[in-house]
Parts: sequence; structure tokens; C-alpha cells
Amino acid sequence: MKQRVLFILLLTCLCLAALAQPPDDASRLSLLLGTWSGTATRGDGVSITTVLEIKFGGSFSGSAEVNGQPFWTFEGTWTLIGADLTWIYGKSSRPLPAEARVDTDELIALDDKTLVLKSKRTGRVNRFARVQR
Repeated sequence: MKQRVLFILLLTCLCLAALAQPPDDASRLSLLLGTWSGTATRGDGVSITTVLEIKFGGSFSGSAEVNGQPFWTFEGTWTLIGADLTWIYGKSSRPLPAEARVDTDELIALDDKTLVLKSKRTGRVNRFARVQR
């Protein structure tokens, strides 16, 4: 009887610990996939809107507009290791400096509606909302 009670207590503790864990990689990956849009306004009033599609299999594509005018299109591959989301730009409509061809962001927040990334290169925080289709 005593062993059974201890076993049940141990099992309960393990279940509670599992529930307290952050989402596993598979859950994060499924949340990450899709189309995201974010708009930022610089100090000089310039508005930059970025639309980013993160695809299954590790590819991405996107575009940016400045004050509503097309500015940049891009595509490449991505990897997620821990909280590091690394972008490798394969194509870009604008020349990229060598240090920007591979870029890593820290995944700050992710749920079904919101993606928040912090650039490890610039320190800038970018917020995106999921585009509903």
C-alpha cells in the first residue's frame, strides 16, 4: 500500500513537471510556420512593413515596403535551435552586406497570433502578427 501511494505521488509530480515545461520544439515549429506581418515606424517617421512567410522544410520568403512602396524582396532558409532563429538569405532584390547574409534572431515570444524577435546583430526588437488567410 505504501509503495502504491509513493508511486502515485511520483507519477503526479512527473505529470505536473511535464505540464510546466515550455512548448517542445515540435509545438514551437508548428506555431512558427505561416505568414507574419509587422510594421515599425522609425524616429524620422518612415514606416516599414515586413511580410514574412515561414515555410515547412526550412525555407522562407518575404517582402518589405517603405511608406507603402515596395522596397525589398527576399528568400532563403531558416533553422531554429533553442531560441536562436537563423536566417540564411539565398536571394535578395537588394545587395546585402556580407555580415547580413546570415542573420540570427532570438525568439522572444511566440503564440498563435504573435511573433517577437530580437536581432542578435542590431539588438532591435521586431513584433509580428499572424496573417489570417
